[in-house]
Amino acid sequence: MWIAKPLSVLSAEEKALTLKRHSVPISQTWAWQHAAESTGARSYLVLHTERKVGGFVHTFDDQHFECVNGPILGWDEPKTIAGELATFDHAVSRLSRSFRSMVLAPRWDFERASERLSYLPIQPTEVDHASTLLVPV
Repeated sequence: MWIAKPLSVLSAEEKALTLKRHSVPISQTWAWQHAAESTGARSYLVLHTERKVGGFVHTFDDQHFECVNGPILGWDEPKTIAGELATFDHAVSRLSRSFRSMVLAPRWDFERASERLSYLPIQPTEVDHASTLLVPV
């Protein structure tokens, strides 16, 4: 089951599920979201409760969402990546009726990023100089 909730209303159980994820250190990801909120963004956890799939997203206008340090997908199973990304995107789109786009901003080294992005059915359109690969969805 997917959960998609603002960070401020997460239960202790949902926070514990989040802390079990394996990817970028979760403390760094939480810090990114709290920093976004301090500048006026709304931050959400979008997570599948049974699989290790999901991530944090934030938005300033309820139309354009950004997923920093993620999403957390089953990168060890390349055949499932496209489907996981599609269901993650669909879960994010349900956060707002005015949803228009999502940008992925993973923090990966270039070698890992090249491999992982080759599993996705879309190509990045821009590379940020801060080691961020932007992938509009």
